[in-house]
Amino acid sequence: MPLTKLQIPSGIIRDSTSYAAGPRWYDCNNVRFRGGYAESIGGWARDETYTLQGIGRACFSSRDYSGNLYMFVGTNWKFYVIVSGVPYDITAVDAAVVDASGIFSRTQNSEFLKVSITGHGRSVDDWINFTNITGTVDTTITNSILTQVDGFQITEVEDLDNFYIRVIDQTTGLPVEASDVTQTGLGGTVTYRYRTQSGSNAQTTGNGWGTGDWGGLSPSRDWGDPSTSPVLTGEARRVYIDNYGEDIMFCNSGGPLYYWDVSAYTVNGIPGSGGTFDIGDFVREINDTNFSGASDPPTILDSFLISKRDGSCVGFGANDIGGTDQNSLLVRWSDQNNPFDWTPTPTNTAGGQVLRVGSRIVGGVSTKDEVVIFTDSAVYSMRFIGPPDVFSFSLISQNVEILSHKTAVDAASSVFFMGNDGFYVYGGGAVQPLECPVADYVYDDINMTQANKSFAAVDSKYSEIFWFYPSKSGASDGSFEVNRFVCFNYENQTWTIGSFDMSTLNNNSSLQSDVYNRTAWRDGVITDLPMASYIYEYNSNPANVGDRAGANVQTSAVMKHDFGTSAQGSTLDSYVESGDVELSDGNEMSFYSRIIPDLMMFNSSSNSSVTISINGKYYPGEDSSQEASVTANFDGPSGTEPSVITRYTVGSGSDANQYVQDMQVRGRARAAAIKVSASNASAQWRLGDVRIDTQPDGMR
Repeated sequence: MPLTKLQIPSGIIRDSTSYAAGPRWYDCNNVRFRGGYAESIGGWARDETYTLQGIGRACFSSRDYSGNLYMFVGTNWKFYVIVSGVPYDITAVDAAVVDASGIFSRTQNSEFLKVSITGHGRSVDDWINFTNITGTVDTTITNSILTQVDGFQITEVEDLDNFYIRVIDQTTGLPVEASDVTQTGLGGTVTYRYRTQSGSNAQTTGNGWGTGDWGGLSPSRDWGDPSTSPVLTGEARRVYIDNYGEDIMFCNSGGPLYYWDVSAYTVNGIPGSGGTFDIGDFVREINDTNFSGASDPPTILDSFLISKRDGSCVGFGANDIGGTDQNSLLVRWSDQNNPFDWTPTPTNTAGGQVLRVGSRIVGGVSTKDEVVIFTDSAVYSMRFIGPPDVFSFSLISQNVEILSHKTAVDAASSVFFMGNDGFYVYGGGAVQPLECPVADYVYDDINMTQANKSFAAVDSKYSEIFWFYPSKSGASDGSFEVNRFVCFNYENQTWTIGSFDMSTLNNNSSLQSDVYNRTAWRDGVITDLPMASYIYEYNSNPANVGDRAGANVQTSAVMKHDFGTSAQGSTLDSYVESGDVELSDGNEMSFYSRIIPDLMMFNSSSNSSVTISINGKYYPGEDSSQEASVTANFDGPSGTEPSVITRYTVGSGSDANQYVQDMQVRGRARAAAIKVSASNASAQWRLGDVRIDTQPDGMR
């Protein structure tokens, strides 16, 4: 029988049917293409066993001038620095130190304390620190527990003057119950400071004026009916982190700029001063109280970044100097190489510019030559030209809207971004559409009600850009967090799709864990491996704890990628499947009897396997008419054998065919789809060329 070599180009094409895809790869998960051939991706594992409060919305890594490595995660509740696998909560506190008397009330056998502060202005999920307590509160809820550096989360707001905290001993992670009788007015003189207020993890949409046809003139609506098209009415908190030299700057959407002085608040690379870590070592808001010489810094920002070319701190959607109202199209920048001085003078380079196209600045990306700014309907270039104008602003493109504030990245001397209707690239000239053969599949799948949580991620080692997005499949209202990705390899211009081990996350159910939804990413430029924050536990509807309500459960952890060959120690599932490859012409059938795949296992440490399936089809659109599969079994390396293995057996026991070069399959069809799949924890596979043995077989 003649052997036919299947010529299947690299990359996934998914914008039509599997029959229309023909001899192209049509579907995959956890697969990348290198050198024109498909292979399973590298593994991932949790970075130590720590957990972080809140949902991670920004990851960053840097080194100080002494070479010490720091990993930063900003959640919707807190800021963290992670050193050698140990997280330190560096969330900013209010500058005001307040003393009060007798603010605690306890109930016997309860793990909750009532805190009475007149006009507290706090909300559920906010945090508070107590730094000094002169009196006794309880024999079990001791003053040393109440003055923990992590502070306490507000679980319930009773009224404008009273709220409750749940007492957790951070050394054990367990709640502590009061042992004495119910009593009020405890604690003597108490010193307290509020943390930066927590942000929402929910993106909400509504149907309002300005969406859809004006006046209700669509066929499905009458005059005056609301539009059925969703518009954004509330955003999940957005978090931004960047470095100024060895120091780190932070910003929450809608808040001011924060600064962490690495040299002042670390000793030999370990956070703390004087050998201990306490509330004095936290991030601080940039203002003239915390930093001598700070001048007119913005107090409200949508986002910020540090310009790579000139060292200016650039804020987007800022309040003007001396004002308290936010201007969503205002760009402000600090003096060059001075993120504290924002007052324009003849002797510095600080300044501002209002953009004209769009209604708000969505985000920006700093490249080596310019800052690229995205409004909700245009793309601008911001280039440093020096005094007196400092920056020039050029309108690059109109009527192009970015999908979310973090779906643009700088890679390979270009800015790649995901828009509301497709993928684009800007390389210094015009914005160009990026040809994407999976675009229809992706955009049909996006849960647009949570699309603002989408983000882009770079894995520069493999020349890949991931766009993570929430899918609308798997739940009645779609996934509440990102659970799928589309990936572009900018070196070989190929696309893939997948989901890692992420799950559909429901916002209206009980506690969810082991969902692994990635929420932010940092390329391995500092840490060697890419790092991603992911959801460890989530519950938006916690049950009551005792006689008080519990706080929302939102915790995160950090994953390292391209690490090993397993998915957190478990099998890593991967596959790639072709479209329907024609085996015969016209109305004729073909008979196939064997397949010869060119397979290789690499990074192998023990036995592994790969399954090859041929799904024969009589007609387009059917699942399968003739299905056959066979598994190639690879022995792991032994002794001095290398971890790259190309020999395999088929079958087991007495039926094993030792080191076969072909696989026996039988089927009859007009077309067939080839699928390669594996569930391994100890090796990766790579597929070369595939040959199939066929012969004409008529119509019967």
